[in-house]
Amino acid sequence: MKMASIRLENYVIFSKLSKELISRIKFVHIFGAGKNAIIVTTLDEVFIVGDNDKEYLGFNSSPNPMEPVLIPELCNKEIKGFAFGSGPHILAFNEQGQVFGWGYNNSGQAGVVGEDRVTVPTMISAISTKVFIQAACGSEHSLALCSDGKVYSWGSTYGQTGIHEGQNSNPTEVRALAEKKIVSVDCNEEGSVALSDEGEVYRWGRLMKDQASIAPSRITNLVNIVIRKLVCGKHHILALTEEGVIYAWGSNDFGQLGIGTKRACEEPTRVPNFEERIIDIASNHTSDTSAAMSETYKVYMWGSCRGPCILRPFLTQSSSLHEVFLNHSDPLLTYEALKPNTRPMTDVAESVRQAFDNAQTSDLTLVVGGKGIKVHKAILKIRCEYFRTMFKQPWSENAGNQIALKLDRNHKIYRAFLQYLYTDEVDLSPEDTLELYNLANEFCVESLKELCEQNFRSNINVQNCISLWLAAVRFQATQLTDFCLIYIANHMSEAVRTTSFLQLDGEVVKKLILEVSNRREVQM
Repeated sequence: MKMASIRLENYVIFSKLSKELISRIKFVHIFGAGKNAIIVTTLDEVFIVGDNDKEYLGFNSSPNPMEPVLIPELCNKEIKGFAFGSGPHILAFNEQGQVFGWGYNNSGQAGVVGEDRVTVPTMISAISTKVFIQAACGSEHSLALCSDGKVYSWGSTYGQTGIHEGQNSNPTEVRALAEKKIVSVDCNEEGSVALSDEGEVYRWGRLMKDQASIAPSRITNLVNIVIRKLVCGKHHILALTEEGVIYAWGSNDFGQLGIGTKRACEEPTRVPNFEERIIDIASNHTSDTSAAMSETYKVYMWGSCRGPCILRPFLTQSSSLHEVFLNHSDPLLTYEALKPNTRPMTDVAESVRQAFDNAQTSDLTLVVGGKGIKVHKAILKIRCEYFRTMFKQPWSENAGNQIALKLDRNHKIYRAFLQYLYTDEVDLSPEDTLELYNLANEFCVESLKELCEQNFRSNINVQNCISLWLAAVRFQATQLTDFCLIYIANHMSEAVRTTSFLQLDGEVVKKLILEVSNRREVQM
């Protein structure tokens, strides 16, 4: 399978990590509404990063929430995976099959008897003789899968432990599954699912807001259909068949089922609109976002998209499922362990980066708005068709090898455009990013347009959505204008109270309300 190449620097929570620490990272998880992360290194260290506002994460609060804090209880334990509950609580499991729990434990979800809050990772002694290969967490319950295919559960329950209603801090085998060899388990907020080695799906608990059951039961309308992967969203489930078909069921308030409507489905329903075989699926039990990858590595997403509701699978520009959750999910999370691209930048890439606006190596100065930007003809021609064409024509360069460009752009935006050609990076406000997007469109640099669009979508919020809509209209950026309107439609009650909205004149308000009303039930 194609491997994702994602640099940790793309995530705000990792932006302050030292290069030395990044170089030895083995894998990471982002959780807790995107405000916290766990890091495991190749030296068998475990760090946690985040605000720890509820003091449940096993470390003392730090003056700098971006500063990684060592968790000594998990170091040198060969930790290989984690599960995160929104209760909140955390489970960790290692190569030896031991399980550690900590966090809120008011319902027994951390697996430690007699404590309402467990502040440091603690081995769950009741199952210390077993070898566990997977764990999953709901809001107030937990599951662990043993190497022999047995499932253990604990915590508070509406039936989601598969044992009885009430609370139970002692991990107990789910006897209703004892005759089956289970190969994977997952949880949503208040429900549980399991997949057998024969491709059978079992469910229990409250998988939908108004649907609950105590005993695990097989999903009958998937009989004769072999399921190979099963994942839970917040209140929905996705299943991938052996033939590469996706089925979905559960709540559908955000279109997370991908069936073209917001109608909930109690039973698995086939997700349409795929022209080829699907090889992987993803969601997260605190998210209403769904994603899939095809056999040609096309990446689709649907459901909640930081405001807009995408009701059908939408082909993205992402190269991996992790990028979907980086660019579109709210909250920003990892759906599974992220093994990042931590390779140091090559000498060639670093040299090109440092060559931008460098007087010692440049052979040309472009003058915009009276200010010079030192560049290299060869790099501009390699990276941009506009410049390849431009330098075929006779340009009058003065004695200092300068070309004055008469452009309706300010120096800051044009400099960012040229810097992108050297670095593949953009660091601008959403408003400036939109102007850069327009410039990239004029210069036909599609990769920059895609990056600007990702940055724009990632940074829209209630406070800036009105001003971004106005800017998108001004630059005639149709797709981003529509995106803003969809976002406003989904956050109208908050948007109309912002300063930007209150400063609009009457005619603009009428236009905005009319266009928003046409997108209340948007389908993409």
